[in-house]
Amino acid sequence: MSKTSISSRSADNEMLRQLKEVQGLDKENRAHIFTTIDAFIIAHKRKAFPHCKY
Repeated sequence: MSKTSISSRSADNEMLRQLKEVQGLDKENRAHIFTTIDAFIIAHKRKAFPHCKY
């Protein structure tokens, strides 16, 4: 297995661990976290693809 595959798998495992922790939070805090993630994704898309509407 390549180093990229191993580090990618580690990153995926870390993300899954973090999402499991978020699942354990109350509804309001989960909503805040996912709203923040959504805003970050939209900001990234706007920067990468400024001609598209989101």
